[in-house]
Amino acid sequence: MKIAIDSSPIIFLVRLQALELFINDNYEFYTTPSVVTEIHAKSDDISQALTPILVA
Repeated sequence: MKIAIDSSPIIFLVRLQALELFINDNYEFYTTPSVVTEIHAKSDDISQALTPILVA
């Protein structure tokens, strides 16, 4: 399954500490470069949690 995801759901999942449950090897996740830029714009816990996952 291919899933396109925006920053709000990603941030919500990190705050709930549920991102690991959502990411599954059976799925392909896609986002836009602007979402990656938005997340990396702040140096907070969200950005730190997502840096290893997001490929710019």
